[in-house]
Amino acid sequence: MCTTSDGYRTYAEYARRSLLRLRIVKGLSDELMVQIIIRGIMDPQIKAAASNANLMPDSIVSFLSTYVKPQHNVNTNRNQQHLKRGLSNNSTTKCFRCGLLGHKGYNCDKKPRKFTPSANKAPPNTTSRTNTGPPSCTFCKKLGHTEDNCFAKNRSESRNQRNVNLCRERQVASGNNDITSAVVQGIPIDVLIDSGALNISLISEDVLKYFSCSEKPVHCTLKGISDKLITATRSVTLNIEFKDITIEADLVVVPALCMSTPIVRLSHFKTQ
Repeated sequence: MCTTSDGYRTYAEYARRSLLRLRIVKGLSDELMVQIIIRGIMDPQIKAAASNANLMPDSIVSFLSTYVKPQHNVNTNRNQQHLKRGLSNNSTTKCFRCGLLGHKGYNCDKKPRKFTPSANKAPPNTTSRTNTGPPSCTFCKKLGHTEDNCFAKNRSESRNQRNVNLCRERQVASGNNDITSAVVQGIPIDVLIDSGALNISLISEDVLKYFSCSEKPVHCTLKGISDKLITATRSVTLNIEFKDITIEADLVVVPALCMSTPIVRLSHFKTQ
């Protein structure tokens, strides 16, 4: 409820990420999810247009993708005016950044001069600097926490007798923040929360050997997860434990080559 569109590069990205979170909350209607998303749009004109469009969750992302957020260069004109005024009214002012006359440091558009330490001064102490980036968990390989308070480790430690860990380290440059850690039958596992066009959940066949579950026959043809059509004939039902919720999901078994990033891939599911 506190999320707004200001924290995202596009309105469509804001709507898509909001839907990911709202769809795992039990009892929310489609109309309520749309109203929550519209409430967080900070541009009054776009908010009014979205309110009058009678949108649904499957159409709000494509609707907002037609609007582009402006990129402002803040105070550019004001800084240029101050710079011109300083040059004309105070030509004897010396800039402490570049060393030239006619302007002050806060109006300088040049790079600062390189610092040259004097012979009688010790170099700055660089050993005391610490890394201020987000912490990384060595157990589930996710950012934002450490192994001491890892949900996946704490939830699986007493039940994972084979010490199997299906969480994998992902490249930060990929920018995929929808991969999260979960626990299935005591085994930590990577889950991709996907709100795309698929209305089923998928599991890679190479991880079934770690779980105790009965297979059920299905027959469906999947398009979009490979360069050709995939015919699936099996499905399983598993309880997937997240940090704040447990999901009972019917998972269609697909070849491992179709699951390039996640091990388990969820779209729409039911809660218990």
